[in-house]
Amino acid sequence: MKVGVLVLSLGVLFFHWSLVETPPAIAAIRQLEEAPGQVVYQSRRNLKDQNGMSWQAIAFKRICPDGSRHFYLRLVGFPGTRSIVPNR
Repeated sequence: MKVGVLVLSLGVLFFHWSLVETPPAIAAIRQLEEAPGQVVYQSRRNLKDQNGMSWQAIAFKRICPDGSRHFYLRLVGFPGTRSIVPNR
């Protein structure tokens, strides 16, 4: 279920970006040490959809003590005011 929502969210986000010419963005990147040897880089960007509703895209890159790297992208809306509805 979570994977499906993430895939759908990414699809909507990339589809939106492909239709709208977006000006270049300057992103602040935060570096957090979660545990010894485990670092997370985080960047946030506020977006508006075609209806003027606000969303937030958050990118995370986690580097674990064993050297593995993981990348996550989270799309955030506000409960009751935002929803992703697939076209049928």
